[in-house]
Amino acid sequence: MLAPKILVAAALALLVSADDANNQLVTDLDNGFDMNILREIHGDDDVDLSNRFGSDTKQDLWFTGAILDHKNPSAGNWSQRYHYNDEWYGGPGSPVFLYINGEWEAKAQTVASSRSTMNDLAKKHKAMVVAVEHRYYGDSIPNGDRSKAAMQKYLSSDAALADLATFHAFFTEKHNLQGAAWIAWGYSYAGMLSSWFKLKYPSLVAGAVASSAPVQAQVDMKEYLEGVTRGLKHYGGQECVDNVKSAMDSLHALVEADSDELYDSFGICSKLSTQRNKYRFEWMMAHEFKAMAQYKVHNGRSLATACTVLKNPSFGATPLDRLSKLYMTAAKACPTKSPKPTPAPSTKKPSPTTDDDRPIWGRQLKQAADNQFGQWGYQTCNEFGFLQTATTGVSSPFRGLGFLTPENVLASSTCAAFGINAAKLQANVDATNAKNGGWDIDVENVIFTNGAIDPWAGLSVTKQPKNPKSKYIVIEGATHCEDTYLANGDGPMKDAIKVIGDAVAEFLADAAKTPAPTPAPTTKLTPVPTMMPVTTAPTPDSMCPPMEMDTDYYGNDIAAIRRASADSCCADCKATPGCKLYVWNLHNGGTCWLKSKKGARTTYYGAKAGVIDAPANDNCPPMEHNTDYYGNDIASVPRKSADDCCADCRKTPGCKVYVWNLHNGGTCWLKSKKGTRSTYHGAMVGVVDAAPTTCAIEANIDYYGNDVAAIPRASSDDCCGDCHATAGCSVWVWNRHNGGTCWLKSKKGNRSVYHGAIAGSIQA
Repeated sequence: MLAPKILVAAALALLVSADDANNQLVTDLDNGFDMNILREIHGDDDVDLSNRFGSDTKQDLWFTGAILDHKNPSAGNWSQRYHYNDEWYGGPGSPVFLYINGEWEAKAQTVASSRSTMNDLAKKHKAMVVAVEHRYYGDSIPNGDRSKAAMQKYLSSDAALADLATFHAFFTEKHNLQGAAWIAWGYSYAGMLSSWFKLKYPSLVAGAVASSAPVQAQVDMKEYLEGVTRGLKHYGGQECVDNVKSAMDSLHALVEADSDELYDSFGICSKLSTQRNKYRFEWMMAHEFKAMAQYKVHNGRSLATACTVLKNPSFGATPLDRLSKLYMTAAKACPTKSPKPTPAPSTKKPSPTTDDDRPIWGRQLKQAADNQFGQWGYQTCNEFGFLQTATTGVSSPFRGLGFLTPENVLASSTCAAFGINAAKLQANVDATNAKNGGWDIDVENVIFTNGAIDPWAGLSVTKQPKNPKSKYIVIEGATHCEDTYLANGDGPMKDAIKVIGDAVAEFLADAAKTPAPTPAPTTKLTPVPTMMPVTTAPTPDSMCPPMEMDTDYYGNDIAAIRRASADSCCADCKATPGCKLYVWNLHNGGTCWLKSKKGARTTYYGAKAGVIDAPANDNCPPMEHNTDYYGNDIASVPRKSADDCCADCRKTPGCKVYVWNLHNGGTCWLKSKKGTRSTYHGAMVGVVDAAPTTCAIEANIDYYGNDVAAIPRASSDDCCGDCHATAGCSVWVWNRHNGGTCWLKSKKGNRSVYHGAIAGSIQA
């Protein structure tokens, strides 16, 4: 991911001219980790596979129902690329391995390679393997729109996670995988996504493998070069680290003075002149070491060979001389033009020619052909930070590169192009850690794997995670995502892959102990009801209760009506004798399933359920779905569903709130008060003894438009009261806008899914 992609497969020499360089777009931070480079380094071109069901999964497959805007599904759909392999699949009851592609182009090798750790375990567990391409990378460009405006609106990690959940529902139905246990796999940024997918959608996957996943967003990523330092010390001891420090300190002195020695020793074609060019030269020098550390091999060199050169006096009298020797093995001094007619004498240094295949900095930047368009630069600015600095590191020998300050790295990024300054960047990073947990992520059944000399390990989980059911391993001598591939022989990597395999087996066994989180959905009916013809949709009934999101009540179907959205299902149910509740899902483009009574409640992503004429109960208010309130537990009671939790809470002294989730097959957590609210898919929350003026709550829902006021609120707790106190307000929506805002509304507009939002309607 994450260190900038190598512009071409060679180190850079320098500047055609200062003026030319000043006009070039700086893209130092825009490109991410490329799994395909790692694949090439490992010589992995194994694409042969035999799909036993007849589909050639070596070809690109497309999910045409991907949702463009998960906050407003009516905005339309797009086509998302995926590959799958059922060669090893053992049939019903066997698991599914979901490979999450990151900021690189998806390749069929992912699901076919015989050298892949994931595929090796898929064979052992008879798993189906499916890999999904990330929106805005490779060929998965929503509607082909590569504009900056489109990225700013539709590109985010949250959107990518929602894409995976939508794909999960599609792939489950297409291949009859109801009840299958899924394991999410991700490497680098995709490793972040795999852990967050288990966090945000816990009922959809039994566990996750998060390799080299820097889950802690951070503006000043001094840890990166500190990780490079660990690699130098691993291969060359403290002597290598000391020599690198001496070389970098001396180099900075030459750069700061714009010394002529740079031109002889490092192939520069003209004066650096500007602060920006001085920064760029130091950045590229550090980049040579960063690329060797991240990919282990860069331009045929490694940190081991670099240390050999830097420690050997035969390559130069000083560490700086040896650094020059190392650098110039891939770069070339500014070439002299062929002596045709001799021009008038000039005091300028000659410009480079193009008749040598070793790169010159200015020429190479113009030739660089990245088929992407700044996506990773935008994501880092909008969510993660990840500015790789030198001057703030504590133990780094690169600290002497005085132009690699946080301020200069930010100024040379593309953040400004997206209107993101230092304050906004910090706020974005803080928001990412607040919603996902950063180093303190509290998620079950994830194994975090890291190489001991991986530059990204500093922002990953390298000690026992907060949740005792998750695991970690640090692999001696390994770097970024190296556990993607099976080990060559015995050693730490082979041992680590066994630990990963044991963790996956444990996650699958854990899933088998409890009822499947997504059993056969409503679409499997016995007997199958008569599909009623499509009719004109009735007007949505304002007296219908709020719907439950991502919920199915199994069985008891009496009719099914095709509807493009759930808004008309309530009226359909009221018009159908014997109908007491309905479930809407995407079956056949959208279907209302009308039911005589509640069956077993299950999580079914994308489904919506509503209960008609619910009997007067024990005065328990409507539950919030996919929500948790952290802490303040006073008791826990085993319950297979949330239906009895309210009564349990009323019987328990001091209980004011309950949360039900699938822990140990189903548990009611009884609480003294609300803690921090978070999204927890599959969980349900109820508040007992609520205020006399109550609101029906819907989690992850927005009602568009009809705003009458907006009030800053850090949480949604006060929105109901705000709405009661505001003339004309009958509906409200809370979201994280500007740190938290209650949007007070006169009526319900179009309903859409908006993850993290809370909607409420005043009850009479």
